[in-house]
Amino acid sequence: MMAPNLGIVQRLVRLTVAALIVLWLLTRTSLGWLEGLGAVVAFCLLYNGLFARCYLLCWLKGSSCQQQPQTPPG
Repeated sequence: MMAPNLGIVQRLVRLTVAALIVLWLLTRTSLGWLEGLGAVVAFCLLYNGLFARCYLLCWLKGSSCQQQPQTPPG
C-alpha cells in the first residue's frame, strides 16, 4: 500500500474543489462531455482528499506531508 503523501492543506483544498464541482454538476439540467469530465475530476479529487494519497505525486516522487523527525533506533 502506498504511504500518504498529501498534507492537511492539500487535502482540504482537494475536498473543497471536489465539493464545488459536485455542486456545479447538481445545478446542470443536461449532462454532456464537460459534465462527465467534471464528474471524473471530482471523483479523483475526492478520493485523493479522503485517503491522503495522490498517485501523480507518487510518480513524480513528491510529497506535501510534513516530514517527521527521524530518531535513531535504540
